[in-house]
Amino acid sequence: MSVPDKISISIVEDDYEIAAEWLRIFLASERIHCCGHYGSAEEAAPAIYRAKPDVVLMDIGLPGKSGIRFCSEIRERLPRTEILICTVFHDPDSIVEALRAGAGGYLLKSASEAELLAAVDTIYTGGSPIDVQIARKVIALFQPERKGMEALSVREEHILSLVARGYRNKEIAEKLFISPETVRTHIRNIYAKLQTNTRMEAVQKYFGTGFRGR
Repeated sequence: MSVPDKISISIVEDDYEIAAEWLRIFLASERIHCCGHYGSAEEAAPAIYRAKPDVVLMDIGLPGKSGIRFCSEIRERLPRTEILICTVFHDPDSIVEALRAGAGGYLLKSASEAELLAAVDTIYTGGSPIDVQIARKVIALFQPERKGMEALSVREEHILSLVARGYRNKEIAEKLFISPETVRTHIRNIYAKLQTNTRMEAVQKYFGTGFRGR
């Protein structure tokens, strides 16, 4: 049996207590190697560019240069490094700014230990982990473009957001603890409500063409 890849991660967070908790979580994981913790973008930049970690876990509200600006700089210098935003900011402007700057995932600091570990694994394997609350706020940004469409239920919106992030029916079923047939039924209902025939068409019509999947 093959041994899972070790994920290297760097932490950029100015709150020592939060950073210490993240370090504890990662040190207890056999899958994750923490390259270092830094309290600002200015302190982190030389070390991150040298270490080239797989993932950078970053706050937005850093002293000095903002996490969003630093995110953009890392994306330009290290295109293979994934950036996972984990912050208290959940206003739509911050979310969109971070995603446009190149963040591959967006979590709130209220995320549980299991959610944080799952998000790191998901972004490392090519997914785009986004907190459900965050996903709904992103969806709400496109509400004016969806006038005249039949409203989706909360469950249908959640399923379509997972479709947008690249999950297959079986993966969605496992994630939501429902059967693949139930997922297919929801997707058929989504097609009917949005008057579309394909997954991509449904995602683009509901979320807009700017939504980044995995």
